[in-house]
Amino acid sequence: DWMDKHGLHQPEAIPPESKEQQEFLRKVPKYLGWGTPEDSMQTVINPIAPKPKNADFVKALANGGKVMRFSARLLATPDDAGREFVLSFFLANDHISIFEKPTRNTFTGLRADGAKFLEKGPVEHPDSDRSTIPRYYTLDDVQHWTEGTRVMINGYEFEIAG
Repeated sequence: DWMDKHGLHQPEAIPPESKEQQEFLRKVPKYLGWGTPEDSMQTVINPIAPKPKNADFVKALANGGKVMRFSARLLATPDDAGREFVLSFFLANDHISIFEKPTRNTFTGLRADGAKFLEKGPVEHPDSDRSTIPRYYTLDDVQHWTEGTRVMINGYEFEIAG
């Protein structure tokens, strides 16, 4: 062959050093307020094609249209003493919305349905440890709300009136 004809010697192949494979740990990003914390976690699990949160269809079909409503009072300041609210808990998806009851001689009295205090959506539980995925109010929490129970929602304390 050509190597022998020209007096060249090919040394034996040197096997490459086996490197220990480094494990790549992804850091969980801090929630910045866009989307939901679950969306941020999906970018860690699958950064190329994050999957949307799957809805619980069985729960949605069984409880579609079912709402638990509570009358509540705001306990923020003495000026808020007369304000009454309706807390609605939607069983299909564990979302909460809050509307202020219309009263006379106020802006909310001009609207027949009262004023929106909190848009319908998941509400973080005050006992949540602010980890990567927060804990939200669920039916297990809400079913224990009775008259006189104090509930903290987004930094506002409400007292359930009925």
